Amino acid sequence: MCATGPRTPEGKRRSAENLEGYPTAEQRLRTRYNGLKTGLHARTISVLPANPGMYPICNQCDVGAEACAQEEHCMLLLARTWSTMQAYEKGDAKALLAHNAKL
Repeated sequence: MCATGPRTPEGKRRSAENLEGYPTAEQRLRTRYNGLKTGLHARTISVLPANPGMYPICNQCDVGAEACAQEEHCMLLLARTWSTMQAYEKGDAKALLAHNAKL
């Protein structure tokens, strides 16, 4: 196996200088969720807390504000996450059509 990249001390020094300060703290914050699209491969799943009327998706929810206020998590987003995981495990993308049509 052949190594790639700079081989001379000068080339290695220039390469190290080029990488200095990268990524910045702002870049890390901006890109930290780039690999996470559906949460299927996440070690843990975070579901939004129940805040009736506070999310854009609330106007599509049929749980109701009073019932939602008594829940710990947003039940609509929790149900969508669960159905996405089940469709992935079954390998059935058509199972997502019904709830993705409401997005």
